[in-house]
Amino acid sequence: MNTTLCILCTLLLGIIFRWAALYKLPAIPIVIVNYLTCTVIGYYYISSESISNFKGVLVPASVILGLLFFIGFSLFAITIKKAGLSLAVLFQKLSLILSVPFAVFWGDQLTFAQYLGIGLACIAIFLILKPKGQSKAGSSQVIFLLLGCLLVSAAIECTFIFSQKKTHWDTQAAIQFTTYIFAIAFVVGFIYMLICKREYLKLFQWKIISIGILLGIPNFHSIYFMLKALNSEFIPSIFYTLLNSSIIILSSIVAYFCFRDPLSKNQWLGLCIAIFSLALITLANLF
Repeated sequence: MNTTLCILCTLLLGIIFRWAALYKLPAIPIVIVNYLTCTVIGYYYISSESISNFKGVLVPASVILGLLFFIGFSLFAITIKKAGLSLAVLFQKLSLILSVPFAVFWGDQLTFAQYLGIGLACIAIFLILKPKGQSKAGSSQVIFLLLGCLLVSAAIECTFIFSQKKTHWDTQAAIQFTTYIFAIAFVVGFIYMLICKREYLKLFQWKIISIGILLGIPNFHSIYFMLKALNSEFIPSIFYTLLNSSIIILSSIVAYFCFRDPLSKNQWLGLCIAIFSLALITLANLF
């Protein structure tokens, strides 16, 4: 159930991003409002008597993840401008090639069917997100940005995996962990915007505030449900494969029917392979 809710929240997050792009507003102020919204939601949920239970590896992990969240988004936004959305998303989702071996190294045990499903999922992601026509990934700067997207995304997933392997979080700990991650991301982003003088006055525009709040609600819950799913439903290597593949399948379907984005033959093939890989992984996990 938590995995399904995480997938739906992440999908909603992508739809809101796509809708917000129509207004051509600056990305960083929206994301900072989004991080502030996530922090406020988290502090609303936290019960005062449980704050002292938040300790151990979760404290430094929340700081590291807060930094990585802001760095990752900023890098992702620059990469979209330089290399295009498809390539940026492709390299971000292919973080599986690093996070899955990391999870296996830390104790995940997979069957042959699960290894096969993960491999097929990576192929499907490539086929679905492979840019049409001439690729923009020619210059060394673009290659550096694409690799940066892959590495930061993998670092975020690996930090979550390491935290999950080293501690067991209950509902309150998951809420606190999520809240502190977004609080750190908000502080880092706000300081960055002040130092670099990046349109901080636009934080007070109603469109920026409203879109940031709309993003913050599913964003907070996507991480919260992800933590609960990692703790009780799937091992990390299986969870991240299911999450990334499901998001790409559902996003492609929504884009096709709602935004009239055409799908090539390779993308339809990728969708079929992704669905098969999800079925294979899920069935292998059940039996």
